[in-house]
Amino acid sequence: MKYTALLIITLCTWSSLLAQTSDTEMAIKDIRTKYATIVYLKEKKGLKVEELDYECPDYPARGTVWFYTEGDEIKLIEHSFSEGDHYGGKEQYFVWGGELFFCFSDVGYWTFDMETVEEGEPVTQTKDIITESRFYFHKGAAVRCLVKNYEIRSRDAEKVKPENIPNEETNCLEAEEVFNKFKTLMALRGQGLNGQCIWEE
Repeated sequence: MKYTALLIITLCTWSSLLAQTSDTEMAIKDIRTKYATIVYLKEKKGLKVEELDYECPDYPARGTVWFYTEGDEIKLIEHSFSEGDHYGGKEQYFVWGGELFFCFSDVGYWTFDMETVEEGEPVTQTKDIITESRFYFHKGAAVRCLVKNYEIRSRDAEKVKPENIPNEETNCLEAEEVFNKFKTLMALRGQGLNGQCIWEE
């Protein structure tokens, strides 16, 4: 009797896990379909574009936000930014029915490549340290988070190809921060803040 109960609990647990996996895969398939639709509309100039520039001298940070809309509905927000001279990147927030469903970010910084310098020689080579992140959202919650890290060195004749580097599954601890940033950017549209700092300093 004890073993039968244990078997039933085990089977129920497996059944629940399989159902969750199936739901996640279905959500991701839907996300990819919506993503492809928005990318197609953007490439075919099917979306209206609004641009917002900002600068935060004391932060220091500056950047540009683009709102891509179909009718009055936001489909995509792109945010290109730099913080100081060495750090910056680009973020894309894909939206459907007012809800964030996918975020892609490509951020990094550059530094001088000290490994290439002979003693007494000037430093001329650089390297970029880049992180790509992908966040999949379903009903306001992150269902999958991926990351890839790589370096691009100016001294390398054959540069790293990011598309050849596999994504790695990661915990979704940054998803809440991504979601909150998305909400901040969404609220900026039509606020007439062009040129002003959009972040709390």
